[in-house]
Amino acid sequence: MKSLTVCEFVNMDTVAWRLPYGDSGILEFFLDILASDEEQPHGVKVQALRVTGNSCADTDQNRARVVEGKHIVSFIKHLQDMSLVPYLIPVLYNVLVDYGES
Repeated sequence: MKSLTVCEFVNMDTVAWRLPYGDSGILEFFLDILASDEEQPHGVKVQALRVTGNSCADTDQNRARVVEGKHIVSFIKHLQDMSLVPYLIPVLYNVLVDYGES
């Protein structure tokens, strides 16, 4: 879990990390966690949402990865868990607001 927190912190800390997270597959790794049918600990889902939201903020290339990969469906699935809603709202905002293709 500590490594997930470090990924989220580094990603949030600087805009320069956003695009490399998408290009390197790190974003996809976290999106796969959120899309998985396997039960994930709450903290893992929270960190995955944080990395996703921070990676997509003002970064259309990463937004496209989320939208074209149809990952919005997994976000909607997680809306049933009320404890994740405070994390999902900023993710949806960062992915969809001001994104030209959404």
